[in-house]
Amino acid sequence: MASEIEAGPTTEVFPNPGEREAVLETFPIEDSLGQWIILEHSRGDDETQAKNDVLIELYTDVYRRRGINAKHMHGGRTAEDKEKRKERYIKPTAEIGAARPDGSFQIGEPGDNAWDDFNTVDNLVDGRTPSARERRALEKIRRLYEAHSEKSSIADYPKLRGVGLDEFRETMRPLVEEFLNARHGKK
Repeated sequence: MASEIEAGPTTEVFPNPGEREAVLETFPIEDSLGQWIILEHSRGDDETQAKNDVLIELYTDVYRRRGINAKHMHGGRTAEDKEKRKERYIKPTAEIGAARPDGSFQIGEPGDNAWDDFNTVDNLVDGRTPSARERRALEKIRRLYEAHSEKSSIADYPKLRGVGLDEFRETMRPLVEEFLNARHGKK
């Protein structure tokens, strides 16, 4: 009789220890200065950063093709300047801690207070459902939008650990199109 191999945990993947939310949950800091210091120095590992740059490239392409007035402002690097941009800091409120999406595009004019944000997230074993920690982070960002009267939206994309950048790009392209169709209408 062959013995069955036991599968690992099926409910959650373990967070990458370099990820900022894992750090904040492990060492909760109530004051915004302490949170800012941790968030400022936590961009994820090299693979996460490279995949964020791919998403910035895809967003930029879709906006350009659709004629949407959008400008990459925060997170990752742009194709034009290759400089790292600081992630957008969404200020805390009395009830909600600070947050920082991985990448942010300002939509319309600066006074419109509208952003298309995205995060690359750890997922359940289905490859698409964000882990509980990631769902909490996304919900916190959505609550901050409401608290600050932002006309913003955030998309989450699976990190797909170990997948090369070309395959990641092709896998993410339809997901970016799907998000922007829902957000800005299908074109």
